[in-house]
Amino acid sequence: MEWKKILKANYMQLSLVFVAFFLMVEVSYISVSDIVQKHLNERAADALRVAETNTELGLKESILTLTALAESLRDALERGVSEGRARSLLNLASTWLHSDDDGRVLTFYGILLGASGEYPISGSGYVPDDIPRKLAWFMERERGGGHASARDRIRYSAPYTDAATGRMLVTAACGIYSRSGEFLGVIATDIDTIRLSSYFSRFRPLEGGYGILLDEHMILVGHPKRELLGFPLLNIASFQDESLRGRLRTDGQFSSVRMKNVNGDSVIVSLRKMFNGWYIGTVIPFDVYYRDVYREATILSVIGFILAFCLSYILLRISAAKMQSDEENQSKSTVVATISHEIRTPLNAIIGLSEMELSKDLPASTRNNLEKILNSGSNLLAIINDILDISKITAGRLELTPADFDVPNLINDVVQLNLVRIGSKNIVFGLQVDETTPRKLRGDELRVKQVLNNLLSNAFKYTLEGSVSLNIRCRRDGDFAVLQFIVQDTGIGIKKEHLGQLFKEYSQLDSRPDRNIEGTGLGLSIARNLVELMGGTIAVSSKYGEGSRFTVVLRLQTADATPIDPETVNRLRNLQFLEGRSRRNRRLVIAHALRGKVLVVDDVTTNLDVAKGLMTPYGLTVDCVLSGPKAIELVQAIPDDAPDSEKYDVIFMDHMMPEMDGVETVRVIRSLGTEYARTVPIVALTANAIIGSSEMFLQNGFNDFVPKPIDLLRLDAVLNKWVRSDAPGPALPQAAEDGILDGIRAEGLDIEGGIRHYAGGKAYLSIIRSYAHHTPELLETLRVEVRRLETLSAPSEEDLRKYAVAVHGLKGASYGVKAGAVGEAAEALERAAKAGDWETVRTGNGALLEEAEALLVRMDGILKAAAGHASGSAPHGAGKKRERRAAPDPALLERLLSAARRFKTSEMEELMEELDSCDYESGADIVAWLRDQIENIEYEAVAERLKALLSGR
Repeated sequence: MEWKKILKANYMQLSLVFVAFFLMVEVSYISVSDIVQKHLNERAADALRVAETNTELGLKESILTLTALAESLRDALERGVSEGRARSLLNLASTWLHSDDDGRVLTFYGILLGASGEYPISGSGYVPDDIPRKLAWFMERERGGGHASARDRIRYSAPYTDAATGRMLVTAACGIYSRSGEFLGVIATDIDTIRLSSYFSRFRPLEGGYGILLDEHMILVGHPKRELLGFPLLNIASFQDESLRGRLRTDGQFSSVRMKNVNGDSVIVSLRKMFNGWYIGTVIPFDVYYRDVYREATILSVIGFILAFCLSYILLRISAAKMQSDEENQSKSTVVATISHEIRTPLNAIIGLSEMELSKDLPASTRNNLEKILNSGSNLLAIINDILDISKITAGRLELTPADFDVPNLINDVVQLNLVRIGSKNIVFGLQVDETTPRKLRGDELRVKQVLNNLLSNAFKYTLEGSVSLNIRCRRDGDFAVLQFIVQDTGIGIKKEHLGQLFKEYSQLDSRPDRNIEGTGLGLSIARNLVELMGGTIAVSSKYGEGSRFTVVLRLQTADATPIDPETVNRLRNLQFLEGRSRRNRRLVIAHALRGKVLVVDDVTTNLDVAKGLMTPYGLTVDCVLSGPKAIELVQAIPDDAPDSEKYDVIFMDHMMPEMDGVETVRVIRSLGTEYARTVPIVALTANAIIGSSEMFLQNGFNDFVPKPIDLLRLDAVLNKWVRSDAPGPALPQAAEDGILDGIRAEGLDIEGGIRHYAGGKAYLSIIRSYAHHTPELLETLRVEVRRLETLSAPSEEDLRKYAVAVHGLKGASYGVKAGAVGEAAEALERAAKAGDWETVRTGNGALLEEAEALLVRMDGILKAAAGHASGSAPHGAGKKRERRAAPDPALLERLLSAARRFKTSEMEELMEELDSCDYESGADIVAWLRDQIENIEYEAVAERLKALLSGR
């Protein structure tokens, strides 16, 4: 192995290792330094406290004697004692002190103030001439600012050399005051600084360290070197920092300050104030103070260097092994990639030629064989593609191609591609898309699709029944969007012990139960590598026998920060994205009539018209009712032995209805006691198409689930599944385009989408007419409900329930008529009402009503325009002469009454067409009224009017 090449490849990592260890040593050094310094400071402080105590004891003994003597002299002077008697008192005190003379005090002396003026006194009998000079510093201060309250104060002179003895002395003076506060004089004593210095000769805070004593003027009073006594500290140390002197004056101390001593050596000085205004401190050589710190730092540095060297050596050995392995893997991957390309070339020819031949008119056996060849070739091509991708990944040759892409298109393409995998399985698919997701992102769209396709295909592959869902969440991060794709299924799941092998190449877990499942086991490995290549993460959680959950997180650059509009999100959620849906609807051809009966239950008339309009091409008999109790009444009237022609093949039940909702209605129907009521297929028809809804409906007596807005493919699958049609009817003619809404546009209304959805303008126009006729009543209900709620102090969730049901009806009707903006506004208020958010309902209801009323105005214009279009063309049946009668046929009215009582919508419409085919001399107004009431699903009103009319004839 070439070490030079290895070093070059890893120089950055090695640099980081040494930098990391250097930082570790630095941090450790700082930590150890703090610990050591704290320890040294504590030792110095302990020694300083001992020295301070000894100094205070030495001073206080003299001070106490001086204070007592001052009191005695005061009493004597106030009794009129003579000057001689005063000298005798000082002499006695001095003699007593000299009897135990240890050099602390030489004598007592002073100056008294009498009638004859000042006169000096001395305890030694000899009054020195320089006493006034010595004590002038005290007397001047007393005369300038002395007062009785300061009579016990002791003051100290600066150190000086005694002329007689040559000793360095400090004079302590005490004022004598009368009881009335009059200044009588001063008495003093001399203290030898040698005695004070002796306290510091044995003071050793650390090796080479010593103590010092300063008076209030920073003049040395105590020091191991006697020749320095009496000198200012400034003369023997670099104490020039004014901030330090300021700290000493204000705080009374400072610690561990670096200075230069008289020899120019660095020292660490600490000082603090004593009881009498003097300062005591320590001086420690700098190298001694930091010696332990340097020693610890050296040890840490050596250890750090050794560890860094060892780790670097290990890293180099690992890198050498990895480079060798990479070279071997790259050689293998190159061979695999070459073979994959060689196989792929003839496979493309096989697949292409098969598709070309299948487009020709071929014998059945030949077509069957070619289809098998095409399917096998496609499966083999998918396997080769996986192998090629993994070989590129392993060889490090797979590169991303970033470009701007449309997010809704990506989601739609992925979903549509994988929905075909459901086949005949009983699987419900759910899609949730975060409305904050940007419309356009920048990244490798192909690779994002590949990851999602792998995850979804596995979900459908390993799920026999239940549900598969794709949940897309988004979080903005500056100019980037962090997308979270969650694919969840209720499939066979993954055993805990197999989770660690899940993303390994060429691996299928628990292959025995999967022996009928195609694949190489490369999909998840490729997905993981692609996600990591895009800088994302992939994670899995699973419970064996219950399902799996895969989570992919990708951070992609935003190309267009505009969020996906709510209408597009809603279409994606309901698998009705415009482009994909248009293609799917073109493939839906209703081949024959189903000859069945269907009951639709919904509290909104427009929703009933939508359902009837979508089911009309099937030739079904469709009955409609506006409430749960009416549905119960119809089912209850059908006995088990009734002929099939009188039984409903399937009941479509709305979920949210006032008074009795769909779930409660189904519960009552199932408990009616008849076999028919217990087994009749009931399909949930609701706008609450969220993940988990299908499970909730199935657990509450429903047999199936169709989300609103109704999707033609989903409706077609449900009708073909549940309608009993043993003998299909003749093929149904496909409706030709009527062009009745050509060129008409209206804000807030997707007219083109409505025409496509309802297979023609005429059918869609009837939905618009129904919405325009019935919506004002819904809006008035919302207006009344808000007024009622405003009378309550704080409406609860239960108080808002009726409003939620009403706005739910408006939501479904608006989505059905392709009024997306009104539908979304109603949906938002429905969510708020269900959550008990009264404030949102109160503030948003007015805007909803205003938008809906504006839509109704625009719809009125559409209806007038469409009427004008119809008037310009030949009316239906114009070539046929209408029969003129005296009055409507009573037999037809009897049959219409019977149909109204039984809520037979299709039968009533057939009878009304027959009634409308004639002109009447009288009773034309009755026919028009009946038509209006039947369109409004007012069957009870129709029955009452007909009963009264027929009984009075």
